[in-house]
Amino acid sequence: MQTIDREKFLHDLELLQPGLSAKEIIEQSGCFIFKNGNITTFNDDIACTLATDLNFTGAVQAKPLLELLKKIKDKVIEIDVSEKSLIIKGRRKEAAIRMQADIILPIDDINIPEKDTKWKSLTDGFCEYVGVVYQCASTDESLFALTCVHICPDYIEACDNAQLIRYDIKTKFNNPVLIRREAMMHIAHLDVNSFVETDSWVHFKNAACLIVSCRKHVDEFPTEIDNVLNVSGDKVILPDKIGAAADIAGIFSSSKDKDDAIEISLQPNRVKIKGEGHNGYYTETQKLKYDGPNLKFLISPAMLHEVTRKQSECEINKTCLKIDSGKFVYITRLDAVEDE
Repeated sequence: MQTIDREKFLHDLELLQPGLSAKEIIEQSGCFIFKNGNITTFNDDIACTLATDLNFTGAVQAKPLLELLKKIKDKVIEIDVSEKSLIIKGRRKEAAIRMQADIILPIDDINIPEKDTKWKSLTDGFCEYVGVVYQCASTDESLFALTCVHICPDYIEACDNAQLIRYDIKTKFNNPVLIRREAMMHIAHLDVNSFVETDSWVHFKNAACLIVSCRKHVDEFPTEIDNVLNVSGDKVILPDKIGAAADIAGIFSSSKDKDDAIEISLQPNRVKIKGEGHNGYYTETQKLKYDGPNLKFLISPAMLHEVTRKQSECEINKTCLKIDSGKFVYITRLDAVEDE
């Protein structure tokens, strides 16, 4: 039996949630795995590992354990194990959560770095840039390479066939790698500061010594993107408050089943921002110095807010809109619309 701080234990387990699988596609992927002084979660594409003082081996279902630790208020709890259960004791209370002693989840295949491994520090701004770039990756599984973020030695990029973005940054990666959108989404929010590459994995680590292991995928990222980045058009200055309007429109677009894209319509002398979903809609029109044809595009509110915050000038032609800040290039496809 071991006595531990409940809040710290809960905090540690919450850090490991990105590695959990809600649908448990592979057995024990919805569990916390306690083994060899570590707690690990693994959903086949991303694994999270954190050292622990708890010295037992077993797979414990994550959902009931997290809910229990959130609802009991004891500052200190006792942890014990039986043959088939993890036992948690507080003051005048006790709970037993079923536990599998045999570890079926293939966590040994992840090749988690040893304690004496030398980690490379990540370039400043890496998490910030990844947090923008992953939003342009596709969710269409039929276009596998486009569901990934493409990390190269000199830049990070993503594309979904309607929009693309490339951030210039010295990543310290020796060779290009593809990592799934969902994995990079977590990396963006975990404040990782160092990394190590193994044959099939990129391992990231943050200040809390949480290790996030992302599977590297072997596929060809479209080389045509280099040609698309060279497009040009007429210069147009987007309104300063278009990002704020997008934030409000996102209240409604976020209630859609799939994505939270809002619609931006370019019309002579004005731009219209519209967000629509199950709960209603929001539209706002702003002045714009533009005299071209009626065009529209879809974009997430967060993406529009981010790119226009750093660069309000864009180039527009009949097929695309391009924003080039010098640090990043963002391009989205434009569709023609009938005159109102």
